[in-house]
This record gives sequence, C-alpha cells and structure tokens, in this order.
Amino acid sequence: PDENDGGAATFAAVMDSARQSLAVMKVRQAELTQAEAAGNESAIEAAKTEVTTERSKAITSLRKAMALAGPDDLEGLNQARSLLAYLFYVEHRFHDAIGRDGSRGLRSRDSLDCYPRWPS
Repeated sequence: PDENDGGAATFAAVMDSARQSLAVMKVRQAELTQAEAAGNESAIEAAKTEVTTERSKAITSLRKAMALAGPDDLEGLNQARSLLAYLFYVEHRFHDAIGRDGSRGLRSRDSLDCYPRWPS
C-alpha cells in the first residue's frame, strides 16, 4: 500500500489499504522478533523502522477511512476505530487513543453522530 492509498476514494478501498499495511506490519514484526533472537543489530533497526512506517501508513489509512464512512459502513467504522485505538496504544499515544486531547483521534465524524438515532 502506498501513502496515498492508491488514490482510493471509497471507505472499502481505504480500509483494504489499511488492512494491507497491518498485514505487512505483522510480517515486519515477526522479522523483528527473529532479528532480536539472532542478535542481529542491523536487522533489528531495519525491522523497527519498517514496523513504524507500516503502522504510520495504517493510521493514515484508518483516519481517511473513518472520514469516508457512510451510514452503511458502521461495522467497518467500528473496526477502524478499534484498530486505530490499538495502533495509538502501541505508539503510547494514549490521548489520541481516547480522543481527549482535542485532536481528531477517535472522535472523527463527531463521535456518536454517525450512528442512527433510535426513536424515543
């Protein structure tokens, strides 16, 4: 996946890009674990850089997907929010994960405004 999500303009396409980044991140994380076990410092640094790069791409894609979500994408939107919270947690960006610092964080689409309103 590239940084621009291949010009994707739909929620599903951008979520696919995020999933690809997450899959690559998982592979790089396994490579990091192997490099650490082998004590290969250059491989450790390379793998750490690649993990960080893919995590950043996934965060960018998930934020973009959340902005593109429509009323029929609620399940995917919840998945995007969960994944984004996890990635922020991994990066120790706790305020972003809970959306309290005024950033878009997980409050994209005005929080619960994207959910259908039930009649009273």
